[in-house]
Amino acid sequence: RGRHGARGRLDGGRGARRAPEARSCLEAARSCARMGPAAEPAVAELVRAARDDDLDLATAAYVALGGLGRNDAALVARFEEFRIALGPRHGAHAEVAIARLREGPLILARLVQSKDLAQVAWTHLGWGGETALDPLVRILEDVPGDPKDTAARLMGEMGAPAVPALRRLIDHGDATVRAHAVAALGAMGAAAEPALADIEGALRDSQGDVRR
Repeated sequence: RGRHGARGRLDGGRGARRAPEARSCLEAARSCARMGPAAEPAVAELVRAARDDDLDLATAAYVALGGLGRNDAALVARFEEFRIALGPRHGAHAEVAIARLREGPLILARLVQSKDLAQVAWTHLGWGGETALDPLVRILEDVPGDPKDTAARLMGEMGAPAVPALRRLIDHGDATVRAHAVAALGAMGAAAEPALADIEGALRDSQGDVRR
């Protein structure tokens, strides 16, 4: 199914879709959001979707476009136009997508600490699938406070793709990081089976927060 299937389903016609068509367009856009640079063939359709009146569809399009992994000056310029013209409803998503295109995925670890952009940054992380893994790891390692809880929850929801990174974090020098890694693995169920030995080892950790 892959790239071409997602691309085809995005052509729904702004403002004229019936409910099944709207669901199909949203599913296609969210699929692209999880694909990272592999969503490149759908760029034209995603740009159109980013201006859609359906905020969920527009959001998924911005997440997908922000994950393309290239600093395309023309695309960034289009987003700047959107950010100004569309106002706060879409503007924050355009701003976060621009930051990702310009600076790469790890910028999200900084944006979750932003008063104005944190909520949108978390949406990009939550909808980005495996493309969110590196910034989530950075948040667990470097960002203080509550963001660690959210990052651990998202990694737990990600399942198997997050297991290797979480196994490494169980050996981290910071007990808080170790505790969040164990919690994320514990939330996965069967997907965490490759890490059972690591989890059992954490039960002997010197810090009580990790052992719990």
